[in-house]
Amino acid sequence: MGNLLAGKKVGIIGFERIGQKVAELLSCFGCELSYFDNQDISEPSDIFKKVKRQEFMALLKKSDIVSVHYLN
Repeated sequence: MGNLLAGKKVGIIGFERIGQKVAELLSCFGCELSYFDNQDISEPSDIFKKVKRQEFMALLKKSDIVSVHYLN
């Protein structure tokens, strides 16, 4: 079942603790990962080397799968 994720472009909206954990879990499937967050995110983990920041509309256009982790 994991091969369904291989090579997919996954966009993560909301890149706080949960979004970063999702990126970490997906990175082992060979996904192309990008994120959008309207807050400035510090770079506390190594996951930032595998995930690039994109603007909201660009992320939506590019992604095959979108994962939303947003708290108001």
